Amino acid sequence: MGQFTVKLSLSASGAILTAISALGFSTLPIFGVLAYRAGANVPTLLGVRFLMAAAALWAYVLITRRTLPDLRTALQLLLMGGVGYTAMSSLYLSSVAADRLSPSLAALLLYTYPAIVACLAWWFDGQTLTGRKTAALLVTLAGVALVLIAPGAGSLFTWTGALLALASSVVYAIYIFFGSRVSRRSSPVVVTAYVSTATAAVFLGYGVLAGDLVRVAPAGWWAMAGTAFFATVLAVMLFFAGVERLGPSRASIVSTLEPVGTALLSAVAFGDRLGPWQVGGGALVLAGIVWLQLRRD
Repeated sequence: MGQFTVKLSLSASGAILTAISALGFSTLPIFGVLAYRAGANVPTLLGVRFLMAAAALWAYVLITRRTLPDLRTALQLLLMGGVGYTAMSSLYLSSVAADRLSPSLAALLLYTYPAIVACLAWWFDGQTLTGRKTAALLVTLAGVALVLIAPGAGSLFTWTGALLALASSVVYAIYIFFGSRVSRRSSPVVVTAYVSTATAAVFLGYGVLAGDLVRVAPAGWWAMAGTAFFATVLAVMLFFAGVERLGPSRASIVSTLEPVGTALLSAVAFGDRLGPWQVGGGALVLAGIVWLQLRRD
């Protein structure tokens, strides 16, 4: 009975931590839109976001005396951040810039990445696409189709924004699939610190060289700080704490709260409303992703 209670407690705490992490990640496009409205652009927003996040993460790494990777792994992690995560984050936050797409739809389209990862695993690693996985992928695709062709949608939508969000999903899937071969050699917090450092360097370096860094109103600085601490540092820390208690598969299922959280926050902050067809499509996408993550014991 005592062991059962401990396991139940760990499971419950893991689910709570992962759920809070998902809500942290869900704030990213919300804070992004607020930063844009205060005068920020993509290089400024993402440069500041990852600079703040890297500083906080490195402070944590040093205080907790985490083991650092060898030079080769460190360089590969910096490359992951400087190329893969830079491209993904730029595409994602560009999708909600200039009123291209509502945050709720952007988050929903980004969340197709687990289905793309499953396809990459089948193509490159020869993992079998079982009937269950195939059905889950088809359900996910049907959901995306409903979101894209939804008639009378009440949410902000342009094809440019939708394509940018879908492109960010593809890039993120590639980043996760190939990057996992490198990232497993070090702790997740250390990996995130390296990736954030490289991403900040790319955006700030580009902004300085291109003269594309802009002045931002005080409200924009608060929004950029929100992307760094709520949508990056806090979300990453809590997610990996949840994974330790739940395992990666169950934690991934709980993390599907992210687009739901974004939709709710977008409705509160901007009055964004999804049309009934988009709600149905979103439900199919999330159902397909959860189905993909389920394991048969």
